[in-house]
Amino acid sequence: MSIPLGLAVITLIFLIVNNIIIGNKILPFKAYITHSIKETNWYYLKTISMLIWFYPLILFFGFGLFCLFQRNSKIKILLLSWLIIFILISSIVSVQELRYALIVLPAIILTTGLGVEQFLQKCVKTFSFAVIIRWLILGYVVLWLGLKYPYLEKYMKAQNQGYLYFRETGEWIKSHLRPNSLILASSPRQVRYFSGSNFQQYGGKVIEEPFYITNLENIVATYTGHIIVEIDNWGGDNEVIHPVSKKEIHFLEEKGFKLVQEIGQRLYLSPSNTIIYAPAIWLLERQSSE
Repeated sequence: MSIPLGLAVITLIFLIVNNIIIGNKILPFKAYITHSIKETNWYYLKTISMLIWFYPLILFFGFGLFCLFQRNSKIKILLLSWLIIFILISSIVSVQELRYALIVLPAIILTTGLGVEQFLQKCVKTFSFAVIIRWLILGYVVLWLGLKYPYLEKYMKAQNQGYLYFRETGEWIKSHLRPNSLILASSPRQVRYFSGSNFQQYGGKVIEEPFYITNLENIVATYTGHIIVEIDNWGGDNEVIHPVSKKEIHFLEEKGFKLVQEIGQRLYLSPSNTIIYAPAIWLLERQSSE
């Protein structure tokens, strides 16, 4: 029990330290507990095979698990504990995405490698043939990485073009904060980080949830203090404004907000499929009525 208990304790310590560094609190952000985007209790068991890109290797992963159960060693306890504990913890959390399962990828790779090695030992009788198969597997991995790298490079370049200008945005917000300020942001985590103001529930000024028209009006109507609004389109399919219509900006201007900053520039595709350039981030401000 020492290995599973050790993994659980190390995980708990890491999460607590992470919360203290990022949020200055021991408890985690509410978003990871209360958000209703939990797929299913078996989400990771159904999708974890996607971490093994070459699907025939899934058979060797299964065979490796079988071989682990046949062993009586610390390696068996370590790998099984690694897989079970982290999948269980990830499944309890409400926010479920496949990237959160990357923490078990080393255990999957080791188990799959064990399955391949045990298969060769049991089914391949000659040493020379086993060596050839090992080299073929290694060659396949190198070839696969070589073929996939251009796609990875293209993806990384595309990612590097997004989520820009938040440092400038955060610095402007930080210089204009007041004791009664409230920050509404379509990218609250980035704004929290660069403005130096934490989420409201942790004593800061940033509303944790990205805002939408449905709840924005209620906040604006009930809060009489100083409000800063950050609007951007870096959220992908969760966009809140189109640079042509700017309906959210017009809505806010009708509520007493003033457009004070347009930061950066971004390429957009208009409804008529015309490429246009418009600000990447808009900042609006409403003075306190208290």
